[in-house]
Amino acid sequence: MQHVKQATNELVLSDQQLLFIGKTFAHQLDFALNGCAGQTLQVFPTFIDQIPQGTERGHFLALDLGGTNFRVLYIRLEGDRQSWLINQTYSVSQQLMKGRGEDLFDYIASCLFNFVKENGLLNIKLKLGFTFSFPCKQTSRNQAVLTHWTKNFQVSGVVSRDIGEMLKCSIAKYENLDIEVAAILNDTTGTLISCAYQEPDCRMGVIIGTGVNICYMESHCLDKEMIINTEIGAFGSANHCLDFIRTRWDKQLDEGSLNVGQQLFEKMVSGMYLGEIVRTIVVDLMKAGILSSQVFGAFTARNSFTTSNISCIELDSPTSASFTHTKSVFESMQISQASVDDCASLHLICSRVSARSAHLVSAVIAALLNRMARRQTVIGVDGSVYRCHPHYKTIVNDKVGTLLPLYDSDDNSALVKHFRLMLSEDGSGRGAALIASLSARPTYQGVQCEDCSRLGQIECPTCVATA
Repeated sequence: MQHVKQATNELVLSDQQLLFIGKTFAHQLDFALNGCAGQTLQVFPTFIDQIPQGTERGHFLALDLGGTNFRVLYIRLEGDRQSWLINQTYSVSQQLMKGRGEDLFDYIASCLFNFVKENGLLNIKLKLGFTFSFPCKQTSRNQAVLTHWTKNFQVSGVVSRDIGEMLKCSIAKYENLDIEVAAILNDTTGTLISCAYQEPDCRMGVIIGTGVNICYMESHCLDKEMIINTEIGAFGSANHCLDFIRTRWDKQLDEGSLNVGQQLFEKMVSGMYLGEIVRTIVVDLMKAGILSSQVFGAFTARNSFTTSNISCIELDSPTSASFTHTKSVFESMQISQASVDDCASLHLICSRVSARSAHLVSAVIAALLNRMARRQTVIGVDGSVYRCHPHYKTIVNDKVGTLLPLYDSDDNSALVKHFRLMLSEDGSGRGAALIASLSARPTYQGVQCEDCSRLGQIECPTCVATA
């Protein structure tokens, strides 16, 4: 056990290292927002410059694509921060994930048609919000060009094309579908908007699941407030600024990935990779004679250990006498001879890998909170890692609370910045519908008509008469 602890010490990051990472991110963010030459961080404006007021009403559709499944949702916003929805989940085959773009979007449109038909919505004009959780450069609220695929998607003919236009073309093949693609967003933006529907102080959205991303409301470098998509998963990929914390295990994982040299921050943080990092460490320590090859032999197969295994193992206390959950994971891998010391060793590796993930996310959150300099900020959070890991929320909350005052003392700032983490309720679905509703909000000279509470398909006579 002591040898395992010593061998994995490089996974433990100090507060000063995390503060340096946060400041490096903030510096690169400034460069990117100001369009400086040599920028290494890709950040994208979302063209969403308002948050819900809670009074939104209307009927909307939402699509949510971000992994091996996607959803179609019908959502009714009822005002008073109330909503109602029905949804259907559809699978995305490996063939579609690695096939042609036209085939993927035609499949999405066919599922959308079946959903609309089954729910009696054919020939009804509806606005749609499309949650497309891949890196995109937006040119307007409903136009987004894919920059590159992530999450093992390798669909041809989509990179550098407008996602909204591709979806519109596929929808147009169905005469009875009267659907306007009103907004394209990623799940992070949807999370911010969904939480802001309940909490007006929400100004940041965080996803920690299969992938990782963060968005926030920027007010310094733009003409007006706007949600900025940081695409934090790519942080450190262009200029190797995170190489000082990347271990040999991180480099080995990257070399075996489909996108070598890309998404380096994500590969240390997200659920797609955490289980494989643990497995890689176990195999390395087994080769070094620190762990028993008789016990851990099953770990030699790629992807044999998952991130969900980490969440299960960390249900045990690190000082447990029985390691009930850890033993159940061993048994699921057909390993029956694991000792208490074997369980403690695996538990330590898992806890250090997951804590490093949470600490890296915390470093960026603290940097953004310092940048926004608000007295009270709610942070909407979602994603399978955040939801399923028993301690992730606590680790992030504690570490952000530790790092944020370090900025204050360094910057001689007297402003106390309070924050609260809020679990999102279906940001990728409800959030998409809410953004579609914002695009339907009646305006007069760019300002919502104060007399109008009717949204969606219903036109406001006052706005129509005075616009």
